[in-house]
Amino acid sequence: MSGTSEALQKEWDRFIEQENGKGKINGAVHDLTNRCWDTCIKSTSTNALDSKEKACLQNCVERFLDVTTHTIRRMQNSKP
Repeated sequence: MSGTSEALQKEWDRFIEQENGKGKINGAVHDLTNRCWDTCIKSTSTNALDSKEKACLQNCVERFLDVTTHTIRRMQNSKP
């Protein structure tokens, strides 16, 4: 394989890896949205969230961010 072809392949591989990462992030956000909604929202009869629902959603998102940050740090520390 020529140097140009190898460089293009490496660039392509990096692009694919980045796109896969974006897809995983989007999937995680979707899962978070569903999980927090199902856990916190008890009724959709009004257009506004009550104070308990707001607090629950905030806590749910904060816990998700904590776990995500912890996971990323662990993954970064385990790279060779």
